[in-house]
Amino acid sequence: MLIQDILTPGVLNRWINNEGAVQRAIDRGAAAVGIIYGIADNFALWEGTRTGPGFNVGFEDGRVLRELLGKGAAA
Repeated sequence: MLIQDILTPGVLNRWINNEGAVQRAIDRGAAAVGIIYGIADNFALWEGTRTGPGFNVGFEDGRVLRELLGKGAAA
């Protein structure tokens, strides 16, 4: 599962933690959650998913990964 994250206004906290998005994905069967951090370039936080297996990628890498997966390519 890939989730595009956005910033909580005023802080470098992540919206997905506030909304429980990672936990919902895991509850629905996601083996891992890739978090695409929603800031330009490849800036990414090295914060875990807090609730299960996953990884963080910067915006540009996440965009490429999303396009490859959308085409059915092996990533």
